Amino acid sequence: MDLYPKLKANFEKPEYYKNEKVRGEVMRHFGYFMTESTGHLSEYLPWFRKNRKALDLYCDEPSFGGESGAYVKWCDDITRSTGKWIPWTASRESWSPAARSTARTSWRQWNLAGRSSSTATS
Repeated sequence: MDLYPKLKANFEKPEYYKNEKVRGEVMRHFGYFMTESTGHLSEYLPWFRKNRKALDLYCDEPSFGGESGAYVKWCDDITRSTGKWIPWTASRESWSPAARSTARTSWRQWNLAGRSSSTATS
């Protein structure tokens, strides 16, 4: 069963469109739903962030609705609320010096093992 007609109809409702404006506009213009979050998609498609008017129109919702850095802030909130440091959910600023050192070492090892010496960076 094709669910696109129902999805497109729902996106015309203000309660759906409100926090998914960029996804809604992309679907209107191209006919397909993008799985990338509205906020992140707006970073790929510069006309949604080209000036203050565009930002106010399309990226006016907090968090994943368009706010820059929403995912990092969410990860930090998860780390704070659980009381645990989880590397894949925490921004680098919240990492301890030991964790940063481990991450740098791991990154260097991955670069040297997985990439040619001409493209490896430290």
